Amino acid sequence: MANTRKIEWIDRAKGLGIILVVLGHVIRGLNNAELFNGAIFINTDYIIYTFHMPLFFFLSGIFFLKSLQKRGLRVFLKDKFSLLFYLYMLWSVIQFIVQLSLDRYTNGNTNIADILDVFVLPKGQMWFLYVLLLIFSISAFLYHYVQPKWHNYLLASLIIVGIFLRVYDIDFWYVAQKFGYNFLFFQLGILYALHGKQMLQKLTIKWSLALMVVSLFAFSAVVLFNINNQRLNYDNQIIPAILGVLAVIFIVVLLTLKSFSYLGKYSLEIYLAHILFASGTRIVLDKFFGVSNLGIHLVFGLSVGLIAPLVLIEITKRFKLLKFLFKNPLTH
Repeated sequence: MANTRKIEWIDRAKGLGIILVVLGHVIRGLNNAELFNGAIFINTDYIIYTFHMPLFFFLSGIFFLKSLQKRGLRVFLKDKFSLLFYLYMLWSVIQFIVQLSLDRYTNGNTNIADILDVFVLPKGQMWFLYVLLLIFSISAFLYHYVQPKWHNYLLASLIIVGIFLRVYDIDFWYVAQKFGYNFLFFQLGILYALHGKQMLQKLTIKWSLALMVVSLFAFSAVVLFNINNQRLNYDNQIIPAILGVLAVIFIVVLLTLKSFSYLGKYSLEIYLAHILFASGTRIVLDKFFGVSNLGIHLVFGLSVGLIAPLVLIEITKRFKLLKFLFKNPLTH
């Protein structure tokens, strides 16, 4: 039962996280379309982006070591490449074709030659899959060839490296930069799996509530301080990211909403498809119906960005020919 609860809170964390991802992309799309500007946009954008992607890298690190030890290096890497690289390539092409077709309505300037960059320069939100696969691969080699008795020392070393990479920009390659920003949180996920899991399971409701309030207060205080002092370079900040991740953990431990669990179960699929639906909603409302009301755009953009991918998932379940959208047909 404890193991079931553990998995459930992780799904709920993914669910809350994917809501923030979709919301973040919706408001950035509105900003690019000049429908949402000013300090309120800048501050909202900062708050969301401070921790929502570190959250996903943290969650990805939790099951990493157990999965690697169970499957072995070769099978582990094969499974990760067959899924993540396949989905990365497929959805990069799908998104590129759609953006190229609707270029006159979208915020970007898509060029047909851009597709050639897909192997070295991820487009849009696809960077997450590229970087996650890179972190999986490097971490798998390190933890496989270092003996288990030395894993704690390796982990401590990698956390130090992660802190350095988070604080100091790697500006020679976009992928390396994103890798540096998020490597720390993947290692912190491993740290939780090794040393924090039992502590969380033993927490009473009162302690969980107290820690949620403390983490939320601390996160709010740090974020407010940074906003007031114009320290908005969220990619280089560690403390607000960790506090935001902790706040989400304690929120979903207490708030056992099935809707969060359901969204979390399909968070990868939503991540892949939401841009097309959310951007399409903005284009239809703005270009065809002349709607400029921010509230309407936020509600419809977020709702369609979450619900439409879920509908697409159900369609792929019913029609086998479409299963390739979310599963590699060579491995299923």
